Amino acid sequence: MNPTPADVKRATDMAHALEAQGYFVKVKDGDEKAASYFSRMVASKVNPSGNPNDWGWLSKPSGGFNIEGYADGAIVFGNNPSDLNNVLKIVTQVGSNDPNAIQIGSSVQERRPSDIWVVPVPLPDSIPNYLHTIVPSSMVPWVVYDENGFQELKRELAYDYTRRPQGADFDVSVWAARTFHNAFMGPDKTPLGMTAGIARARNEWCAALGVPVIPVPANWHIGDPV
Repeated sequence: MNPTPADVKRATDMAHALEAQGYFVKVKDGDEKAASYFSRMVASKVNPSGNPNDWGWLSKPSGGFNIEGYADGAIVFGNNPSDLNNVLKIVTQVGSNDPNAIQIGSSVQERRPSDIWVVPVPLPDSIPNYLHTIVPSSMVPWVVYDENGFQELKRELAYDYTRRPQGADFDVSVWAARTFHNAFMGPDKTPLGMTAGIARARNEWCAALGVPVIPVPANWHIGDPV
């Protein structure tokens, strides 16, 4: 079973969430080991249970360029050896001298039969510690951290998820990370980044949740009924 567009989106959303948390800076610097670690982190985060029909690490036991036996910037969907069109190049242009060429990718490519799916496992602390870099203040010159904006983002997400019977799910963290990323490093990168980012993202997440976009009461707090 090859990955569907929804499967690819789950992986790329997680990659962008990790990027927003500062785990992609060394990758952008052309660090090939960081690219491999980053891709493995994506698979471990998006498939924490080790489901064999989901994303896993791409092992390269037959040789070729690899980092510790794993691909330098790719993950693989499912452990069925008959599925060959199931490699996601989650990092483009790994190791390039041009940081603009190194991006989070969404291209599904053919797998060599000798490269195999390996169950993603929790990463040792050494890997996130190696990857994590605080986003320089020069990238967000108008604010280092918008605490009020982040609290409002949590409040509005909680309000909208409370309005549906299913309650919260994994995507709540993805919506939060995507909004934060867009506000400080994406299309809403302005002095009013969080305000613009919440407004843009809320239209999208309300549509996905099947609830109308209505003003959140000023006196509503997380945990209150709706």
